Amino acid sequence: DALKVNTALTKLGLSDNDDIPDELCATIKALPDIGRVRRNDPTLTDLRLLRIGDEEAFMLAEALKTNTMLRKLYLQFNHIGTAGAEKVGDALKLNNALTVLK
Repeated sequence: DALKVNTALTKLGLSDNDDIPDELCATIKALPDIGRVRRNDPTLTDLRLLRIGDEEAFMLAEALKTNTMLRKLYLQFNHIGTAGAEKVGDALKLNNALTVLK
């Protein structure tokens, strides 16, 4: 939970750590980018997220509601279920900036 609200961490090395489940690694890797979407980072116009699930999709959806900078979002090769996809879809109803979603 601490990593969800941390805005200062820029790098976290987790390679070769067999004790951390793959799902948690995916969450930790996605959080900085989702934070940039939430902060409306003007340098983030193209984003590719890999191996995220519903929990990360929920966070992304909240961030997309108010983001005006992101133009391209690539979500292939993820584990987003129906609930996560619905949340992202609902968020896109409020987002007029995104032009590419794959």
